[in-house]
Amino acid sequence: MRCLRCLVMDVLATLRSTGIWLTACAFCCVLMLVALRLEVGMALAGADDGMTFDVAFTLGDYLLGYFAGCVPFTGGDDRAFAPPIGWFVFFLLLVVGLARYPRESLRGFGQQVLIACGSRWTWWWAKCVWVAGSVLLFCATALLVALLFSLIAGSGPSWSVSPDMLYLIDFPWQELRGAPYDALSFMGAVVVVAISLGLFQLCLSFLFGTISGVGASAGLLVASAFGVGPIGFCAFSMAARCGAFVADGWLLAEAIAVCGVVAIASMLVGGIAFNRRRCFGSEDSL
Repeated sequence: MRCLRCLVMDVLATLRSTGIWLTACAFCCVLMLVALRLEVGMALAGADDGMTFDVAFTLGDYLLGYFAGCVPFTGGDDRAFAPPIGWFVFFLLLVVGLARYPRESLRGFGQQVLIACGSRWTWWWAKCVWVAGSVLLFCATALLVALLFSLIAGSGPSWSVSPDMLYLIDFPWQELRGAPYDALSFMGAVVVVAISLGLFQLCLSFLFGTISGVGASAGLLVASAFGVGPIGFCAFSMAARCGAFVADGWLLAEAIAVCGVVAIASMLVGGIAFNRRRCFGSEDSL
């Protein structure tokens, strides 16, 4: 019950700042989907005569505008590496939007809230739930913007992805599995990755400071874009590496397992570190 009261106070204290960041997220999502429409339009205009494409601009098609991702960087000449700009912008915005409040909430009146919680672990679990809930709001914002675009296009809320869309946005189509494709196959991993990344940053911010936490999270995003392996767990949120789209891609169970380990470890390590730190009598530096 104390954890719930602490969580309610967190929500009330961050209504304004959360609203600002969600508005920024919505604005960036709109820009990314407009860019997707322009990219597809230019590809259609440059197509050879006689070629026809069937792109419905469904909800699933628009979600690729955020989370199409990229193939790992191999250094070979057979495939040009294209940085996943939309994917990186969304996650970086999420990281920055969640960065400051947890540590800043310990200042001033926040220390009285910590005392009122009766337990440091209660306070810590409330912050973990706040991070997870905020992440879900970011994901819901991106989903609602994509849904709005699909409704304007007249395609409705369909998770299906048009095969021709993959070709037009230069998806790694030479490795594609057979149709049908649907965005639901990787959107679950997007949510899991986003929550684990938020908790990972929360842990680092209490271990090394907010700026260090943001820097490490941004570095992890870059490492995930360029490489493979568990250290780049954020790549699980890319459709270009999803087993439902490409051969030898990851499975949702793999994403849940790896990200679950990251999330649990982050909560435990961060909680232990917070319980051992000095919270009173001095102001923490960011």
